[in-house]
Amino acid sequence: MQSTDSLRELNAKLLAEIAKPRKENIKIPKEKLLRFAEVKAENTKLKQIIEENAKHNSENIELKSRVEKLEARLALLEQSSTVDRIALSFDKLNNENVTKIPEVTGMLTSKQDEQDLSQSYEASSENIRSASCVLSKQPQVNASKLACNLKNREDFS
Repeated sequence: MQSTDSLRELNAKLLAEIAKPRKENIKIPKEKLLRFAEVKAENTKLKQIIEENAKHNSENIELKSRVEKLEARLALLEQSSTVDRIALSFDKLNNENVTKIPEVTGMLTSKQDEQDLSQSYEASSENIRSASCVLSKQPQVNASKLACNLKNREDFS
């Protein structure tokens, strides 16, 4: 029986020792509780901000994609406009050549000069028609390349 009594006594001592830390844990300072609540509120706010940022990032990506598409369309329209202006200048040049031919033929002295002029005119007209044809079939032609091609054709004529 002595062992049972000693065990009960030991159990009582251990329960008393456990009770002290429990009392201390119950007395958590108000400051720590307030700080914990503040941190929790701040974490909630930061999570909300992160979600909003993710939403804004996806919207920005969509808008950037849309801007790129619109810029590409604008470039095509500008290029097409340039090609149209070049085609109009070809037509104007062609009309000017037609009006100048009678003036020049009056100044020619021989049949050979008239034939040379006629052949030159036909070659120039053909070059202009082929360039216009290329323009109408390929509206995305780079205007600077087209101008270079036209200049090269004039050099060979």
